[in-house]
Amino acid sequence: KLGCRSTDLNKEFSESKFVSDLLSNLSNKQDRIFLISFTSFGLRLQNDKIVNIGPGSRLVEKYDNKIEQVRLFKKLKLPVNITEVYKDINALKKAIIEFPSFISPAFTSGGAENAIIFSEKDLNIFFEKLRIINLDKEFFVARYIENIQCSPNSIGIICGKNDTRVLILTDQLIRGVKHTGNIYPSMASDENKKEMIGITKKIGDYLSELGFRGLFGCDFIIDETGKVYVVELNPRRQSCYLITQLMSKQIDLLEVELKIFMGEEIPKFSYDNIQCDYTWIHSKLKQHQEYQKITKEFKLNNEQTPFNKLGGVFSCSYFPADYLLNDCNYYGYYVSSGSNYDELLKKAQKEIENILLTTLKDV
Repeated sequence: KLGCRSTDLNKEFSESKFVSDLLSNLSNKQDRIFLISFTSFGLRLQNDKIVNIGPGSRLVEKYDNKIEQVRLFKKLKLPVNITEVYKDINALKKAIIEFPSFISPAFTSGGAENAIIFSEKDLNIFFEKLRIINLDKEFFVARYIENIQCSPNSIGIICGKNDTRVLILTDQLIRGVKHTGNIYPSMASDENKKEMIGITKKIGDYLSELGFRGLFGCDFIIDETGKVYVVELNPRRQSCYLITQLMSKQIDLLEVELKIFMGEEIPKFSYDNIQCDYTWIHSKLKQHQEYQKITKEFKLNNEQTPFNKLGGVFSCSYFPADYLLNDCNYYGYYVSSGSNYDELLKKAQKEIENILLTTLKDV
């Protein structure tokens, strides 16, 4: 068995006869059917009773495109890296690319098809791994930023027109160019945090004018001089969605989401209402190489353990033993909390590597 991307899963879900029959049965029993998905990309459900607790699929698909994001950032006059856009793979192959550079196709998530290119060999490997969806789409090449101070991420929620509220700022855990998790709070300076919150609100308010509602996020890079670059828009829930829910003790974020899409009055809250006084880390359990099998299922504690007990750990696998993982998969989750950023990061890295060593095998 192979895992699939959430966009592929949405397509299968939308076309499934079983799902169609289930929705028909539910329609006969209730006025509304609530749906929560990681992303709305690819969802095509023809049922007027469905309330999708998330932004509309067409808008998500437009702004999931990395090239559209670059254009949006420039339109809003945000601090962006130097980039060149190429209309297709043929134009990219003919281009003279300066090494090293960061390169990305139009559609990718978590760094799955992004690459840092140091040579022609790296470029050829990049071409070989592209999915069909990206072959006739645009690409961008960006200046490689060295000596990165940190790579923060923001989570925001668009509650209404020009009503964007930032929930948290974290630092991303990056392996190569692939996102593996987040640690809270971000180590960015107060000045940088203020700038990133402002950028997130500006993007959110623009999207709100187009009808976007619900959760989204932005990825940033801060270089060694303290300069902030916005590098990516995530028009969907992100991998620390659940963790943000659990850390928020004053505000029920799921209730906020529900009220947005039910058209009900939304409670007043701000960034400060969401913050907590400890640090936490979450990580996707992701193999180091392609095509490995899971040796065993496992689960330690539950999702609330790290938030009820400082130092607590939750970890689990999502798939059964002998499940075959490809390069885009992660097969489990790890969460822990602590009182010190650096100590928690070191502890988590050691425990995560131990999980990978004891629960995966090469094919």
